[in-house]
Amino acid sequence: FSIYAHPVISPYTNKLLHQSQILELREDYHHVTVLNRISLKPGTLEPISVLLKSAPKTAIGTEFFLLGYGNINFGWNKAKLAPNLQLVLTIQNTGKQMIILECGESIGVAHSQDNFPYPNSFFRQSVEERSANQAYKPPHFSYTQQYRN
Repeated sequence: FSIYAHPVISPYTNKLLHQSQILELREDYHHVTVLNRISLKPGTLEPISVLLKSAPKTAIGTEFFLLGYGNINFGWNKAKLAPNLQLVLTIQNTGKQMIILECGESIGVAHSQDNFPYPNSFFRQSVEERSANQAYKPPHFSYTQQYRN
């Protein structure tokens, strides 16, 4: 894997990444990922545990502000990071259809300050609504499989 990935050391590239609208590429912004499969009916509140994989251990005990993707709203917009890098949150489906969230799916972004510099509309299209009748087919894409051929 190390032959395909290496740190970016170019000041120009770092500047482009920092100025990009992809918050997850900026320092101190973290993906909020689901730990267990969950089904959210429209309008319901559901308590869940989520993981901030990229958060450093030094951030344990820090309050993180949250911004949900798509039709997902967080009951509280902040939560304290536990020693296992998890947050306990209440989420709500504001859409009209059931949302099925799979383990490892990103449902938002977290930051230690309430600072999301781009309009919410940029983030409101990432979580796809699936009806309960539709079977979920996880993507079977792997970077390692891609380079084996």
